[in-house]
Amino acid sequence: MHGYRVTTNYDWLPWNIDSSIPVPEDYTDMPLQPLGDKQAFYENHMQGCRESMKAKGRSCKSYENARIDRCVRQPRGVHNYTKIGYHKMRAPEGLFQIIKTFWETNKDKEVIETWDSGDIAVNHWESPTYRVPLEDTSMEGGGPILMQQVYDGIRDIMSEWTGQYQVPNSVYGIRIYKQGAVLAPHVDRLPLVSSAIINVDQDLDEPWPLEVIGHDGLATNITMEPGDLVLYESHSIIHGRQFPLKGSYMANLFIHFEPIGPIGTEVNPNLDLPIYIVKGSEIEIQWQLLNRGIVYNIFDNNRVPTSKIHEKARQGNTKGVTRILDQAHESVFFRDINGRTPLHEAVQSGNVNTISVILSHAKKEKGYINQRTKQLGKVGAGGSALYYAVKFHGFGHPMVELLKQNGAKSIPPESTLSSEL
Repeated sequence: MHGYRVTTNYDWLPWNIDSSIPVPEDYTDMPLQPLGDKQAFYENHMQGCRESMKAKGRSCKSYENARIDRCVRQPRGVHNYTKIGYHKMRAPEGLFQIIKTFWETNKDKEVIETWDSGDIAVNHWESPTYRVPLEDTSMEGGGPILMQQVYDGIRDIMSEWTGQYQVPNSVYGIRIYKQGAVLAPHVDRLPLVSSAIINVDQDLDEPWPLEVIGHDGLATNITMEPGDLVLYESHSIIHGRQFPLKGSYMANLFIHFEPIGPIGTEVNPNLDLPIYIVKGSEIEIQWQLLNRGIVYNIFDNNRVPTSKIHEKARQGNTKGVTRILDQAHESVFFRDINGRTPLHEAVQSGNVNTISVILSHAKKEKGYINQRTKQLGKVGAGGSALYYAVKFHGFGHPMVELLKQNGAKSIPPESTLSSEL
């Protein structure tokens, strides 16, 4: 979780069997290792990643460095909203039946999930993951209406649990893990703060637990059955599935929210720092240097929080966007106060090269390209990137074809209908 080596003080070593045998100096105070040679397991995981790389991209080591750095730094630079950081319950029955119906109808249409060649989050080179995308309108029952039903079904539960108003970030899945899958321990990138997992379906030979490290520092294994819901503060709770899945599959749906203020108080939309980031922390410094800036509205002088990635994308500054994303890949997912992603801003600029760079960094999240802006106080009530591309530049602009080739749909504001154009 926090380093590149694990304890090798195995329980079968002589001094652990016979207390009369002196403990070698190198093993003094080293924690007991009852789980076997996990160091070799880790090295095999990394070697599998290195051998699988077929395309140019960030190296396995680069992704691993980022994972460990986030596990070390992020939890101490963010605010927590619950005592222990996780809670298991049953999903609302009505919502689960809607999700289950979608799954049963479309599970035979699963598509392989695309991961960057160096991404070590799962052992995709050995056990590929698959998706049945909720946002995909080609799936029977899929699309914005279904996604909104999921948001609406979980939002109030999340708000009550955390004591915070919550706005949705993303619905991801349904992801299908299969035989031998491993999920590396991690904390989620910001702004994925208040998260939920719904176990949609599974066929296992034995439980495949989710290990979470609570705010008390203790590791807990959470087993899930279909219909179970786990709430967790994914920005600070290290979580993963470190033992290979034994069985055919497990299908999970992930729902992510961002807290915007305590329930019962007036929410201030004009903050220069998200409320969940600790002021003066390393995370604030990183956020300010890489991600945040202040743009002033010259018409009403109200401060409108945005980010440097948004600014560069709006300018069509391909070099600037590339530089920021190379330093902070997760900033491609940032939304400004109007719910606009960097892709929305790049579309306004009309720079095809800038759009290509952004899409290359967001490609593994297939729903990204069709995310909608915010309107009337709700993310998801505005238009999609393709809608604005046509609106601003017309059908004949090269970026319209680029967006369509990458699966873009034209979704107008305040509409739940999408079209291919």
